[in-house]
Amino acid sequence: MQTSRERFTTTRSIQVQLATVHKLETSTEAVRRHFTEHNLLPRTLATSPVVTLEHHKARLQFAREHVSCNIDDWKRVLFTNDSRFCLYSSDRRTGNFRRLNDRYVQCNIR
Repeated sequence: MQTSRERFTTTRSIQVQLATVHKLETSTEAVRRHFTEHNLLPRTLATSPVVTLEHHKARLQFAREHVSCNIDDWKRVLFTNDSRFCLYSSDRRTGNFRRLNDRYVQCNIR
């Protein structure tokens, strides 16, 4: 199956390829349905952080500086989760078709 080899292809590009190469007219919904039958579901890509040698050194230095902190010290720290919200236009995220438990398989990470 093409999506197993090309993880980041779209249903539209597969539809066009079927029409041009195999002379087979089909809809994007039929392509999606075929993927669903084979447990390939549309998902957003998992991203892995770009961690450089400088990041490793900074994290190690931070850990060494704060190794003696106790619970009361950490209660004064605010941990946040940065989330993206896009209300009016495309967020330009790409997706892929993958099986349910394959999120962090290397070929699904960009």
